[in-house]
Amino acid sequence: MWKTGQFPMNEPVLWREILDEDRYELSGPERISFLNSYVTQDMQNLPVLSLTPAAFLTQKGKLVSTVQVLHWENSLLLLFPQGYGAKVEAHLKTYLLFASVTLQEVSAHWAHFVLFGEKASQILAEWIGETSKPEAGKIERHGEAADAVYLFASERFGIPAWEILTPTAAAPKWREKFLVAERSGDLAAADEKFLETKRIEAGLPKLGIDMGEDNLVAEVGLDQSATTSFNKGCYLGQETTARVQSRGHVNRKLLQVKLESPYRGALPADLLQGEKKVGVLTSALESSKFGGAIGLATLQLSAWETAAPIFLAAGDGKIIVERL
Repeated sequence: MWKTGQFPMNEPVLWREILDEDRYELSGPERISFLNSYVTQDMQNLPVLSLTPAAFLTQKGKLVSTVQVLHWENSLLLLFPQGYGAKVEAHLKTYLLFASVTLQEVSAHWAHFVLFGEKASQILAEWIGETSKPEAGKIERHGEAADAVYLFASERFGIPAWEILTPTAAAPKWREKFLVAERSGDLAAADEKFLETKRIEAGLPKLGIDMGEDNLVAEVGLDQSATTSFNKGCYLGQETTARVQSRGHVNRKLLQVKLESPYRGALPADLLQGEKKVGVLTSALESSKFGGAIGLATLQLSAWETAAPIFLAAGDGKIIVERL
């Protein structure tokens, strides 16, 4: 799980409190089978104290929301991008009436932090008094009740990280740990620019920016990730998802692209080939890792089959866009 070379070893570990998410709890005797009927990943075989990414789809296979599902002993904790918890709740409203489950928002019950960096596990080991060994998809629990802390390894930000969930009552103690370590130079705060840079460099789409309710999972790469299982039983939107997989392709796809020069205009921005719109650039930045401007764009795949350049308008000129 952990990769070397992501950070210079002399740099401090970075931390951030995750505030831009909705947290919901699904409880009740039918919680596993219910959720399994409405998400792209297999819930029936998800062990307690494990987690998985998944997605909610419409009947036509279009994206409603992505979600991180954490399996507690007696419930499921669902982590949504901010604003999408309510959308999923509305999406499931009718189905909830006919199942022995309860879906409720619990955002205020939890605090969520992330540590990035080579030495993150060392710092956590000092704080909790144990050495943690990250294992993909597993959640470590330390402590009990209101003092419990749940740790899991993650790469959903584009780089290796530890995610930390704790009940709200214990949050002040953890915030104090971070701030004390920051003052001592052992930690530094990760800002939004850092997160966006790592996300785009890793080619990870952001819900509401690079992907949305008009997308199939195959158009944004969620079919090729741990988000989607093609071995589970039926779920809402499965027919379209399976048909696209068996066909082997989609007409448009989210791709990493490189720009011949930085783009300073508003996003999203149309991508053109001659006078024809062939796609849209949704994220862009200057990357030291790639030595220039890069971005994420949804493009008609047929556009790559011709020699004509793809570009976006920038003032009175053009910026050529190529596949990264």
